[in-house]
Amino acid sequence: MAKFKGFIPKTLIGRLVVLPSIAIVIFFLLISIVIGYGQYKQMINSLHHNSLLLAKEMTSSLEKYILLNDFAEADTLMRRYSDFDALYSIILISPDDKVLIKIEHKKDEEIKSFYASNESFYDLKDKTDVIIKDKTDQFELYYPINIANNIWWLKLGFTKEELYKNLKALIIFGFLMVVFFVFVLFLIVGQILKKPLESISLLTEFSSNLDEKIGEQIDIQSSIKEIKDLSNSLNHLSVKLFQNQEIMSKQNLDLQNFNQKLEKRVEIETQKNRQKDALLLKQARMVALGELISNIAHQWRQPLNIISIGVQDLEISYELDELTDEVLEDNVSAIMEQIGYLSSTIDQFRNAIQSEYSKSDFKLDYIIEQTIIMVSSEFDTQNIKFNLNLQKNLECYNKSIQSFSQVLTTIFHNSKDSYQKFTDQENRIINISLFVKDNKNIIEICDKAGGIDTKIIDKIFDPYFTTKHQSQGIGLGLYFAKMLVEHDFGGLLLAENRDGGT
Repeated sequence: MAKFKGFIPKTLIGRLVVLPSIAIVIFFLLISIVIGYGQYKQMINSLHHNSLLLAKEMTSSLEKYILLNDFAEADTLMRRYSDFDALYSIILISPDDKVLIKIEHKKDEEIKSFYASNESFYDLKDKTDVIIKDKTDQFELYYPINIANNIWWLKLGFTKEELYKNLKALIIFGFLMVVFFVFVLFLIVGQILKKPLESISLLTEFSSNLDEKIGEQIDIQSSIKEIKDLSNSLNHLSVKLFQNQEIMSKQNLDLQNFNQKLEKRVEIETQKNRQKDALLLKQARMVALGELISNIAHQWRQPLNIISIGVQDLEISYELDELTDEVLEDNVSAIMEQIGYLSSTIDQFRNAIQSEYSKSDFKLDYIIEQTIIMVSSEFDTQNIKFNLNLQKNLECYNKSIQSFSQVLTTIFHNSKDSYQKFTDQENRIINISLFVKDNKNIIEICDKAGGIDTKIIDKIFDPYFTTKHQSQGIGLGLYFAKMLVEHDFGGLLLAENRDGGT
């Protein structure tokens, strides 16, 4: 079907000429076949009939000459009849199936006679009726002559050359008629469609350039209703497009004004969000500062207690007059040792409370260990131990040590708060692993504090989300820890429940 469609013209005049032409050709071919076959059958029947009449006529004369054995007159008679159209041979066959006389009349040649030929017709033996042999290009008639109970045969050979000439002439005539009718059809259809096709061409050009001719009208004068309707539809469409273009222009202007207002609103809201983020960051730093101060208090409590005891010991020894050089030296040495410890503690915490975080290169394992030292006294009071498995010399380049330490401190305190819900004072361990996987530095901090409720685990990094009492936190710690990891370090901070913990 697809191959057949390729032969169908795409234009209207093409279809109105080619398709009817094909139909006419097929029609005339069928008519020619039917008529030709009929003519062929009629000519064959006529040839059969005429050959029988000719054979009967010749036989009536030949019987007399055969009885008289006057074969010279028989030859003369046969030569006279050889001028008959399409008859190319006449043969007189004796009862013993031997050729007695043979007359041949080939085209453009003289009539020839042959006598007593060696040619035999054994297939005529015991035959008594008329025999007809109709070949492709010849027709042969064997007519019996009964003389004294002996069967003589008269064979007439006809050529079908003239018959085929007539058929050829008929086919040529049919072809010429087809060509004539197709030519006439082309002229008639061309004249009928000339004006409609001009109108359609104008309408096609107008519709193709309609985007440039919006609002214009096309005037097509045609008596064909479909072309009039198409013209009116295009004119109506042009008007509608013009109206829609005006509406769209107005809407576009309104949209531009709206976008300008929206941009101003977005800018205002962005500024508000920046102020809000700055405020949240300040609050988070205050929370971190409070935690650092709490850690300092925990770190200083024991050294201050030792210093206080040493001073009191000096005072009592002095009052009891027991203050010897040795006692004085021991107490002063112990006090100075604790003062040195307090000084180093101050140095460790000083960078953590700076308002502006500086960037530098640092080793991850070292900062993890230093952060644990800063919070260790507070965690020791809760009987929480750290178990470290750190790959050494993994570096972080041009990043904030303070931000990294703040993230670790926030996560450590969340584990500590989870352990406070447990009465069991044993097995309070925070496992920390540092390793490389897929070219990424991975830090895993795992506790055994029961994990996070699956209903809220997806919310723990949201701002102001907390499960603690308001006095214990405002829900910004993990939010800012995630922000620092993602924005400052370009990493990911993820949480999941594993092996009875987080």
